[in-house]
Amino acid sequence: MAKKSKLAEWKHSIPTWTMSKRGANPKFQAGVELAGVGPVKERLLAIQKLSDELSTSTISGKPLLTSLHILHEVRSKYVDVTKLNNPNAISRGDLKKGIKSGRFPQVLAITAPAFGFAGIERGAILSPNSLTKSMAKNLHIEAIEFAEELEGEKLGKGIVIWWPAFDARRLDLLENQEPMAFEEAWQRLRDFWVEILQQTKGQVWLEWKTGDPGIDYLCTLKLAIDFCNDVNKELGRKAMFINNEWAHLLIGGTTVAEGTRRTIDAGLFTGFVHVNSAQLLPVSIEYLMESGCSPEAIAFGMDWDWAVGMGGEARWNDQEEAVDSMDTCGAETIYAEHDINPAGQDPIEFAKRSIENLETMLAAVREARS
Repeated sequence: MAKKSKLAEWKHSIPTWTMSKRGANPKFQAGVELAGVGPVKERLLAIQKLSDELSTSTISGKPLLTSLHILHEVRSKYVDVTKLNNPNAISRGDLKKGIKSGRFPQVLAITAPAFGFAGIERGAILSPNSLTKSMAKNLHIEAIEFAEELEGEKLGKGIVIWWPAFDARRLDLLENQEPMAFEEAWQRLRDFWVEILQQTKGQVWLEWKTGDPGIDYLCTLKLAIDFCNDVNKELGRKAMFINNEWAHLLIGGTTVAEGTRRTIDAGLFTGFVHVNSAQLLPVSIEYLMESGCSPEAIAFGMDWDWAVGMGGEARWNDQEEAVDSMDTCGAETIYAEHDINPAGQDPIEFAKRSIENLETMLAAVREARS
């Protein structure tokens, strides 16, 4: 009888930003806050309460984790950006105290935002403003150092997310100027991360995306893989990995199952993934790019961040296949972070739905293999 492969241990995470007050679909009742939690402290308490409720009902039986943005959810310590700290954000000290007391969940990931404040719309790393570029550098260093600090104190898992956000082509802001050349943007982004990762000796997980809010320079999975390989080659070590958000794959015309397999095969999957759902774009952005289309000529899909499993039978089956691939890829732990947008619904109930759907998929694939 063939020896069974060891099953991965699955852990769920609910980022604090998914608990924030959200309006409904922006096409209807735009700007009207219908549900959600304000101060980050209250969000952390709500996530921990949900964790306690789910502790005996999930397959893994492990407590929930969370993730936070510097500035938006946890306050930055750098003097030059402290004025940008969200008044609802929590201090680093209070966050640690809450985790140690068991009132707050442990932290899976920290990320430095390239969005959400004036002046960032033309980019962070790629900004023409030297002060903005300096701020981006400081915030990413802070994210890496703080994530490592939390991990060292057994309060977190040490993951750092890089989502390029406005480090993209915002055609509506260019005022008849040409966007930065692809080759120049690639080199600047690569050199930035080589410098940061050499200085900190840390690691980072690239959350690539096709578009929204801008047309990304790293707008396909192939480009994301190539970029990580380029950075890692320059460093002489593996320090950049891929955080495939399922919705980002789907809105680029790549199924979750295919994207998951390719990332595992590329050696850039470590067990960390953003799980959610979206509509599958009926054409592959990657195919269009390789056929010679410019990104500006492509209509990109909208990132809705639905709960896992939403979108019909085809989406469910696709995601279930991806769950099977991750469960058997050899990773000891799979950190499934539910990066979802409740869009006016109760965020706790929406998170429960997403977790329960993923748990149903996990049970099904394990039953099929038994």
